[in-house]
Amino acid sequence: MNRRNFMYSGAITIAGLGYIKLSNPTLAIELSEIDNISVLTESGDINHLKLNFSKFIVKSNNLINSTIDISIYSGLNENSLGIVDTTSITINTNNQDITSKLKDYNLLESNKLSESDLSLNDNTINKTRSITIKVEISNDNIKTQSIKESFNVDIHRTISNNLTHKWNLAGNAVDSIGNVNGNVSGASFITDTERGDVASFSENEDYIDVSGAQHSSYLVSISLWIKAKSDGRVYAESATNNSDNILSIDINSGRGGIYLRGQTRNAKVCWGTKDLTNSWHHIVGIVTSDELLCYIDGELVNSTAHSRPFPNTNNASIGRLLYGGRSISYIQGEIHNIRTYDKKLNSDEVLNLYNITK
Repeated sequence: MNRRNFMYSGAITIAGLGYIKLSNPTLAIELSEIDNISVLTESGDINHLKLNFSKFIVKSNNLINSTIDISIYSGLNENSLGIVDTTSITINTNNQDITSKLKDYNLLESNKLSESDLSLNDNTINKTRSITIKVEISNDNIKTQSIKESFNVDIHRTISNNLTHKWNLAGNAVDSIGNVNGNVSGASFITDTERGDVASFSENEDYIDVSGAQHSSYLVSISLWIKAKSDGRVYAESATNNSDNILSIDINSGRGGIYLRGQTRNAKVCWGTKDLTNSWHHIVGIVTSDELLCYIDGELVNSTAHSRPFPNTNNASIGRLLYGGRSISYIQGEIHNIRTYDKKLNSDEVLNLYNITK
């Protein structure tokens, strides 16, 4: 927003928001423009906005050493306003500049971005969001005053997320990122009451072949949603004719986790402890050169050190494991929104992924 200056004797003035007349003692507050409303690129949370009022210019009469309380409200519109920050300033002179100490804040539910706000390639966000800001000013000697203004916030952000594959499994097995479209065998697509369109694996030989999606080196992060009705492999990379090379996200005894067996029969696993059967859960499995990590529903639940070589795989499947040329470990249940990354997602990124896909 462009800066506009309004100064009136006995008025509260906020650049771009107008002014309100006050009775004595008099007070005038001018804010420089709201000059930085944007998604924080360093934050993993796309719903974390930065509202920056650069400076208060305070002119007053008979209010030296008085404290002025300022509250900031935000919402999608005037009827959904909620407080997002407060600050206080002390009037030291009749004409003083005060640098704003307002903090960054998370958007309220009514303003939050969703999965549909992300661009097709998941690397950029270009969104205009309408936001109403209310500034409330109070002092023991002055009647509380407030000013509201609605304006559009342009949100532009490039996400460096190293996303390699994405199968939403919403009516088809198209890979919208890596172009490894799945070959469906037996699995069907249904509408779930909680998650909408998902892939259903109801029989013992249902799977989706996504050969060509396998990874060749550390680092790897795999994210997916599962409503498991049996144990089995949810997503698995393997060697067609060698049973010693496996990387997979599994359900084992109702628990979710990541499984690694790289060119040795000594497997390494990293499981959660929570029973995931018969309800939707988000699993993220991460493998680095020396560690396995398992996140369930946005929280790190386990980590395990390892020294395994990376598996030499040439096959990838959803809903089964191709083991030494045989299809085994079929899973029954519903699966949704599988994503793979060639990076180690950090905890903020995992939590954000959970929030925007739930």
